[in-house]
Parts: sequence; structure tokens; C-alpha cells
Amino acid sequence: MFIITLKVEFTAKLGWATEAKCNSTLVNVFQNRTDAEWKCENCVPPDLQLNLNSGFTCTGYNSLQKWERTESTFRYTMPGTGPYNVS
Repeated sequence: MFIITLKVEFTAKLGWATEAKCNSTLVNVFQNRTDAEWKCENCVPPDLQLNLNSGFTCTGYNSLQKWERTESTFRYTMPGTGPYNVS
């Protein structure tokens, strides 16, 4: 009997209206935060939260224009062939 696993790398690049998550000391620094969660429907157990390395890295900001950019990347091994809906 073979167990099928699927290794996936997830990446997101987001722009935000500034909420003061980024500043000059936090650019290119990973911030472990729970307000940047990934969720997986049809995972076992149901609605597994993919919060490994939950968080993001600030990649830019402008406090006068009130915007910031973030990036998040992590790898996850899906438990079987799916289908899965990751958000």
C-alpha cells in the first residue's frame, strides 16, 4: 500500500493600507503573526489551519502615503491527493 503525499510551496505578496505593521526597522524582517493565516478546506482534520510560519516579511512601506507590502512563503505536505481549497 502506498501513501500519497503532496508537498506544496505557498507564496503570497500583499499590499495593505498601512496598519503600522511595517516600519524602517522591520523591512526584510519576518514577523510571526497570527493575523496572516492560511486555511485549508478538505484537509484532515477538517478546516486545518496552515499556520506553520504564520506571518509575513515586510518588503516595503510608506508612512506618508499609508501603504505597506508584505510577503509570506512556507512549505506544507498535504495529507493525500485532495482536492483541497487553500485560502
